[in-house]
Amino acid sequence: MNNKRWKIAAAAACSGALVALIAQAADLVKPNMRLGLWEMTSTGKASGAPPIPEDALARLPPEKRAQLMASIQAAAGRPMVIRQCMTADKLAQGLQVSDRPNCTRTVLTSTPSEMNVREECTSQGGTHIQVMAHFFFSGGDHATGTINMAMSGANGESVTTERTMEAKWLGADCGGIKDAQIVR
Repeated sequence: MNNKRWKIAAAAACSGALVALIAQAADLVKPNMRLGLWEMTSTGKASGAPPIPEDALARLPPEKRAQLMASIQAAAGRPMVIRQCMTADKLAQGLQVSDRPNCTRTVLTSTPSEMNVREECTSQGGTHIQVMAHFFFSGGDHATGTINMAMSGANGESVTTERTMEAKWLGADCGGIKDAQIVR
């Protein structure tokens, strides 16, 4: 092959590779999910003891402390329904999995059919939270997923929750919902 043909072939291969990389990069921010109002229902379970400041626990009598722990466990198992207005910006940022301040969200992988997101949060009191979420998208108007959270306190206490989620698209108009609203 002469030098000119080699250069043309190399340029074609490079431009083809560039087109493939651009297409792959575009996939990273475009899950197959319609914009507008979504309703997400999740159920789950929790284990461990949440990081509650020791001085607050010390003020509770043993029976109240046991009731508090039991109610926290029961709440984790109850279905939760949230309506959320999905915008292009939210989708590009990786689907908000919590509303806690001081969090860093990282989109680990994103394709038209799935997205993996990690969130790391730290509070002023020393509580550390790590959330791992894995979502699957089908048909643009349905999604399923899992959300796993580990929370640990400065005194060594920790709690983990595992939730499964199913979401459906309700329509393009979000009505009065600007971000997210707990339905139940």
